[in-house]
Amino acid sequence: MHILGQLRERVKRRRAQAAKEAAKTPLKAPIIENQQPDLAELSKGLPSGWQAYLDEASKQVYYGNVTWSRPTK
Repeated sequence: MHILGQLRERVKRRRAQAAKEAAKTPLKAPIIENQQPDLAELSKGLPSGWQAYLDEASKQVYYGNVTWSRPTK
């Protein structure tokens, strides 16, 4: 019974650690059918030059850096 108690505690600790790590991971923006995500809201708090975009084909939000400049001749 002692070993079983140790195993249970180990599982509890691992689950707690996994929950902490999951809380640190940013979530994907939920896409509701026929509703456009608020890209301005999703872009808030991003580093300078970064912006949220919507891929029309997949309906997924992605992030891009728009700090590039046009090449000079």
